Amino acid sequence: AVVSTQSTGIEEVAEKTPERVFKIPVDIFEGISDDAAVDLAQKLEFEGDAIGQAATEIKKLYELFIGVDATQVEVNPFGLTDQNEVVCFDAKINFDDNAQFRPQELLARDA
Repeated sequence: AVVSTQSTGIEEVAEKTPERVFKIPVDIFEGISDDAAVDLAQKLEFEGDAIGQAATEIKKLYELFIGVDATQVEVNPFGLTDQNEVVCFDAKINFDDNAQFRPQELLARDA
């Protein structure tokens, strides 16, 4: 699920403004299609060149989710810088307990 507003949590948004929560089906073998990523970027109210940037970041977030065996990748906020660059300002990643080797590999990477 994707929320189109900065909030304290998806649960709060789902309760108070459910129309701001977007769900898209994703084939685990295909990933997020370009069209679905663009549609989601538009629903998140990105405009102009930022739509393409946001769609690219959405696809990268999914690749991250799959690549590290995550159970959750939460970004809040996901928005524009003063230079009109789309970025994930803050994120939280939860890992699958059955893939405990993955977090150590990530921690060993150079930032």
